[in-house]
Amino acid sequence: MPENAFDVDISGLLRVFGGHLYSSPGVFVRELVQNAHDAILEARAAGKAAGTVVVRLDAAAGAIEFEDDGVGLDEEGIRLGLGRLGWSSKRREGRPAEVIGQFGIGLLSGFLVSETLTVTTQKQGGTPLVWRADRSGAYTVEPGKPAAVGTVVRLTLDDAHQTYRDPAVLRGLLERYTRYLPLEVYFEHAGARERVSVPAPWLSEDEDAWTSHLRSRGVRAPLVFRLKTPHATGFAWIHEGRADMNGARVDVYHHGMLLEPGARELLPEWAGFVSAIVEAPRLAPTASRETFVRDETFDALRAELRGAVLQFLVDVAHANDGRFGDLLHTHHLFLRGACVESRELMVALGHRMPFDTNFGEMDLTTFREVAGDKGALRIVETAQEFAHTAPLATAQGVGVINASYVHDTRFLQAFAELHGASVVRMTRDELSLLVQPAPDLMKVYEKVRRAAEPLLASMDVAVEVGRFEPSAVPAFLLTDATQLRERAKALITGSESPLVKSLLSGLSVAQGEKKTRFILNGNNPLVQALPGSSDPAATGHIVRLLYLQSAMMFRRTLSIAESRGFTEDLLSLLGKLLVPSGKDVN
Repeated sequence: MPENAFDVDISGLLRVFGGHLYSSPGVFVRELVQNAHDAILEARAAGKAAGTVVVRLDAAAGAIEFEDDGVGLDEEGIRLGLGRLGWSSKRREGRPAEVIGQFGIGLLSGFLVSETLTVTTQKQGGTPLVWRADRSGAYTVEPGKPAAVGTVVRLTLDDAHQTYRDPAVLRGLLERYTRYLPLEVYFEHAGARERVSVPAPWLSEDEDAWTSHLRSRGVRAPLVFRLKTPHATGFAWIHEGRADMNGARVDVYHHGMLLEPGARELLPEWAGFVSAIVEAPRLAPTASRETFVRDETFDALRAELRGAVLQFLVDVAHANDGRFGDLLHTHHLFLRGACVESRELMVALGHRMPFDTNFGEMDLTTFREVAGDKGALRIVETAQEFAHTAPLATAQGVGVINASYVHDTRFLQAFAELHGASVVRMTRDELSLLVQPAPDLMKVYEKVRRAAEPLLASMDVAVEVGRFEPSAVPAFLLTDATQLRERAKALITGSESPLVKSLLSGLSVAQGEKKTRFILNGNNPLVQALPGSSDPAATGHIVRLLYLQSAMMFRRTLSIAESRGFTEDLLSLLGKLLVPSGKDVN
């Protein structure tokens, strides 16, 4: 069968590149400097002294040139390197290890901002050549004038991309992408030439060089430390202020070229108080060169960086100087996640980790002494549960830890295992231990319960009477975070939508027989006055208001039905206060 060649629509391919492969047309600066970088490495491998890239702006003409003293091209190199999309000499065996490109598409990025490209090139001992191409895919090759060995790529900005005529914009792109290339990269404009590239800060072993670099970026870091692993070289720093809740950020460079700024996946989620800059030459760039392939090398680098950060934290904890105190004070919420992953770190600082408890903020050593129960760490896992539980627990001398932050429960479980203790969640059964049963009061409060039950029936709440401290708390909702039945029932009752009712009624939490227990406190003066009320309706509304107050304390928000009940209760009580005796409130 006869062979056929692909017919490539260059303009269509460019739309794919501009809209999907590259994040911004400005990447043409990175791509064309990268091509120059790789040509220089090829020249060096052949024994030629090379190492200069000049990016020249002719603002009046709207033209930009990229000149390098690299290896240059001959006719064969032009045919393969410029005339064959997707082919790259950089994928051949024996290429310099530091070359960045390998997909053979970088030159096309020039067409993102220009209708035409002109490449003037001269190879050592070869003929000077000029290659001209436009967005249609047509190109010509002609002899050129004798020139120095190397290549000049010239593009003229189209109307849609005149912003790159601004020297500040173009220089900013050069700073972003090429500042740390191991070459002499210059920006030339209006007859003046200035160097853009500087030695990469990760090449220095001097901490002052790292902190100086950070200061130049407006970053104040109390702690800076070296990162040196089989797959990366760089440095990291601890944030002076708040941690990033979305995780750590790592600027990744590949042979000095910015590969991905602020990569999120290279450090663990708990490391949001850390940022880093790394040179990772063994990572594989994607075709766009705006990120890297998530492969085995990536996995290995991620494990190495995680280990390096943990080891630094262990070293600081063992040093036990002022740095450690500041670190613990500022970032203890995230350090809990680090302790879970390092037994050594847990041993070094776990006992000093501050927690919010019902006895105040204190480290775990102090808490265990104050609570008087070293065998169990009692916890609640939401701030609402803590606010709901703390008054009763405090009055009865029971210690409770607020474990509502993301790493808290795992940390406390690891800490308890290390110290031969256990973690006890304050579930409904545990909370019931804080309430003393009062069977002697059941008959006294029978009328109160009967008055309230019709108002609470739709909320699936059972009214009980008990005794507990503090006496200032009139009632207690005996539930936990998994006891959602009364919530589902209230939603079903309050919803006007048949679909919502059908969906919610199918939930297991809405079908059980066990009602939510609502305990009136027989030690509370308000509750003690309820049996003497001569108005059963008012009594019922008062009890429901007490329930709704407890519900808001526990979960902060009320269902539609509960909110409606809250309004009804207030209106009923206000009506009795404002309307003369014997008159109908309605």
